[in-house]
Amino acid sequence: SSFYPYPVANAQGIFPLSVFIVSFCGIIFLILIGIFSILKKEKMKLFAFGTGFFFVTVVTVLQFFSIGGAVMADRYTYLSYIGLLFVLGTMLNSFISKYPSYKKMVLIFIALIGIVFSYATHKRTKVWTNADTLWKNVMDQYPSPPYKIAETYQANLGNSFGEKGQEFQRIGDQVQAMEMYKKSIMYFSNVLLTDSNSVPMLINRALVYELIQNYDLALEDYSKALLIEPLNMDLRERRANSLYKLNKAEEAIMEYNKLIFMDSSRTSLFHYRGIAKFNLGMEKEAIEDFKVIVQRQPLNAKAYYQLSVCYNNINDNANALFYAEKAIQFGLRIDPNYVDSLRNTLKK
Repeated sequence: SSFYPYPVANAQGIFPLSVFIVSFCGIIFLILIGIFSILKKEKMKLFAFGTGFFFVTVVTVLQFFSIGGAVMADRYTYLSYIGLLFVLGTMLNSFISKYPSYKKMVLIFIALIGIVFSYATHKRTKVWTNADTLWKNVMDQYPSPPYKIAETYQANLGNSFGEKGQEFQRIGDQVQAMEMYKKSIMYFSNVLLTDSNSVPMLINRALVYELIQNYDLALEDYSKALLIEPLNMDLRERRANSLYKLNKAEEAIMEYNKLIFMDSSRTSLFHYRGIAKFNLGMEKEAIEDFKVIVQRQPLNAKAYYQLSVCYNNINDNANALFYAEKAIQFGLRIDPNYVDSLRNTLKK
């Protein structure tokens, strides 16, 4: 499977019987290895080496303190299985040495096993065609109940279609991009139907709304998320940006003021507040914000250009030219006619 979810306890807090059976079998297996290794040291030496290699390499990647929704992943065992294959190869070699007449039969058996695994591998390539086929396969393997895969499935599809939408948007296919974004929103909304307080899903859906320039709904999702996590600075900043994009510059500035009071180290806040002030005709106040940015980020070419435009708007052509040349110096392409007009004005 591409995903091994944690088992879910029932209403009484009891886990599925399979959890205990697997755990019990694993413990018994380890005990038997230990007993055989002690009783038959010579014969078990190679077996102990192979199984020991397996456990030593796999224990380093076991998720005793797991992050995420999966208890394990196939990739954790690729190296470790070398140990078990070593044991199998040793056993087959021993068998052939003892019964040479069965050598051809053993080789045929190995060839058949190889064919079976090759076919199984080929079938898995169809499962990995896209996110939809992948997660449908996971849901077939881990039905609900007792596993709660549906939410993870929907969330991953939401992310996948959102990324596809951005890919189509980059190549200029707006129709396909919009189709992908609609599907992304649908899947995030499905998750929110079962968990309306999921902040990550609210943020993800809001981000897609922004991509389709539906800032009203983005603002709504950010506001809902803030009710759950009122001290989340990233959320508050995103909400303020949505206000600005909705041409609510005054409200946005008020939010930026609060955020800067709470954490003045966030340079991006000065950037967006400066733009909002500029759009309201508050060039002098905007200049103060953009100067904070160039003090903190001396190579920020865009901030120098924004300063140039602000000074140009208040007819301070000397500073406008100075900051325009700074922006060019640090790699920003500026319309040559703009710079020439500033130079010509100063010559008069």
